[in-house]
Amino acid sequence: VIFAEGFDQNGLYPLYNCTYSCTNSVAHIITGSEEPATGVADPQVYMLNIGQFAYPDYKYIHVRYKVVSPENTNLGIMQIFYVDSRNLELSEDRSKAVAITNDGEWHIATFDLSTCTEVPEGYITGWRFDYANPLGVEMDVDYLILSSSNTVDGIEAVGNTFTTPAL
Repeated sequence: VIFAEGFDQNGLYPLYNCTYSCTNSVAHIITGSEEPATGVADPQVYMLNIGQFAYPDYKYIHVRYKVVSPENTNLGIMQIFYVDSRNLELSEDRSKAVAITNDGEWHIATFDLSTCTEVPEGYITGWRFDYANPLGVEMDVDYLILSSSNTVDGIEAVGNTFTTPAL
């Protein structure tokens, strides 16, 4: 694990009528409605300028989440858009999506950036986290981890402290 985000109130920039609060380093995020001025309904959280992490050494982003609005059964996808040291553009070609599981249990979504249409170049420097689409989803997010491993076996989040197994 090269980067781990256990959540607090600092450094997150939610957009498009989504709200969030943080308790014990878990982000509680709620999608709102369309932005009145634009009609946009694309809830997102920006996490930019987080450091410089060499690609392809670090190409996996893991998100531990739990949906807490079980009445919403049409959850759609969760998506990560990355930026790197050579290109700050956020686009579908520079993103990866996974289906959301809605059963009230904790799940880990893994995003393999090497499978994006346009793979990162140089260093990964941040991302935009679109935690749910469509609207009306309420979700807890425990952590986002950037890693060289496609699994998170042995990694446990304890507040803002992450422990990894001994090698």
